[in-house]
Amino acid sequence: MKPKNIDTYISSAPEESREKLLELRALIASLVPNAEEGISYSMPAFKLHGKQLIGFAGYRHHVGFYPMSGSFLKDYAKELKNYKTSRGAVQFPLEKPLPVALIKKLVKGRVKAVSAQLKTSKSQLTSYTHHHKDGTIWGKGSMLGRTMVGAWVWYRKDGTKLRSGSFDIHGNQIGNWTTYDKNGRVVKVTEMK
Repeated sequence: MKPKNIDTYISSAPEESREKLLELRALIASLVPNAEEGISYSMPAFKLHGKQLIGFAGYRHHVGFYPMSGSFLKDYAKELKNYKTSRGAVQFPLEKPLPVALIKKLVKGRVKAVSAQLKTSKSQLTSYTHHHKDGTIWGKGSMLGRTMVGAWVWYRKDGTKLRSGSFDIHGNQIGNWTTYDKNGRVVKVTEMK
């Protein structure tokens, strides 16, 4: 029976693997805080902007790490030489600590790969206009799934520009963000790092 969410998966996984599953989940979530948790292929998984990012699973003697790509792991063959692997999976034995530095490298590599896919998938971008309750435009920009990306502009209820700025592919504020007064003059420019 397919688990409803990651919590139910972990609670029904082999007891000896639960601690490592919780550790792996927390590590991935800390590295990609804007990723969505869910179940895919009957195991815990993270998606980034609607794309499969990482899956993981618990077994009696190991936890499985699945980069959701059959070609991804070949680029990390040297780093993975001490682990049992297949084309799309790595096994981390339960009797050893999780290789945190290696997992960080793999997750960051997957984020980069998924982001590159998204950059070439401009057709997934949608124009978005958000309105105040009275129907006037509150903000305009582009969305990638549920994430704000690219240039955005926000407006006051009277239609004057309030603020403008940009988001990267992950929804992080980037570049210069500008705040305007009611006459359209620049009041403040904030550089986002």
